[in-house]
Amino acid sequence: MSKFILFIIIAIFFIQSVCSYSNRDIGDRLIIVLPALVLGFHYKNKEYRREFLLHFLSTNFGNAGLQEVIDEKRPDYKLGDKKDSFPSGHAAAAFQSATFIHEKYGFKYAIFNYIMAIYVGYSRVEAKRHYWHDIGGAFVWSYIMAKIFVSKKDKSLSLSLSPTLDQREYIVSVTKEF
Repeated sequence: MSKFILFIIIAIFFIQSVCSYSNRDIGDRLIIVLPALVLGFHYKNKEYRREFLLHFLSTNFGNAGLQEVIDEKRPDYKLGDKKDSFPSGHAAAAFQSATFIHEKYGFKYAIFNYIMAIYVGYSRVEAKRHYWHDIGGAFVWSYIMAKIFVSKKDKSLSLSLSPTLDQREYIVSVTKEF
């Protein structure tokens, strides 16, 4: 519980230090600070650190892949821009820390992170970079990745990576015990 209180204190000081910035600037900073703080609290525990990194990488790289596959124009789209509005990368990065804590410890410990992630989403909508459904899609993607890669204390997770016969492809296998 003391780590949670420390997290809130650090977050409050962070927000106070950037209150002269725009919502977009604060959102841009929160997507770095939130995951960094959560990783920092779990750095000494090798298993939690591994789960966090798997969840972080799968959420962010998977989200980038979804943006490539789903061609959706941003609200501020101009001819020639990439069509990568759905789902929001900023929101996915912010929701990643919230969904990790939610899955690992329960919803009540993740409330603050969810509020901050929603704020990041709001900052992206206000800046005309995303629609609200882009933010919702980012949450859903991050939540699914948390269900796959993050286990509660009494559950196990295994990941294996093996080459195929032609050595140009890899098979990723994820097993989770429920």
